[in-house]
Amino acid sequence: MGMETITISRAEYERLTTQVAALQQENNWLIEQIRLARKWYQLARRTGFEIVNIIDPSAAVSPHAKLGEGVFIGKNAVVNAYARIGNMVIVNTGSIVEHADVLEDFVHIAPGCTLSGGVRVCRGAHVGAGSVVRQDIVIGAESLIGIGSVVVRDIAPRMVAYGNPCKEQHPLEI
Repeated sequence: MGMETITISRAEYERLTTQVAALQQENNWLIEQIRLARKWYQLARRTGFEIVNIIDPSAAVSPHAKLGEGVFIGKNAVVNAYARIGNMVIVNTGSIVEHADVLEDFVHIAPGCTLSGGVRVCRGAHVGAGSVVRQDIVIGAESLIGIGSVVVRDIAPRMVAYGNPCKEQHPLEI
């Protein structure tokens, strides 16, 4: 069996190539962000600097949630009971971290995300803006979830994944 030929419009081709270029730039940005955050955190710990959390006054954080050091929780974000958030984690504007979610160190949850209960986002992963993650899902270490994805299956470590439903597209390249 041979390969099928698919014809797409010029506009669709340009849209897709723009998305691929944006993902490649985001891959590089994510890797650099993780490296810089780790270096900053290690330096601060070694030199005795106090590492503070920044929580917007409009954010709702359960007193039963556990927060690490250097956590940023943005405007109108919600962190519910028994969520555990590691060191140097960003929970951005309007995102929801539900009960019993675990966000390991150096995770970035972009604006408008919803993580249903029991989700684990492993060290250094990035969940793109507006994404929704079904309950009891694991997103592997240093993975990148694209904007607006609907994650209904576990994602392996160091993968670029996106879509509705979210699918692993290719390994994260360094």
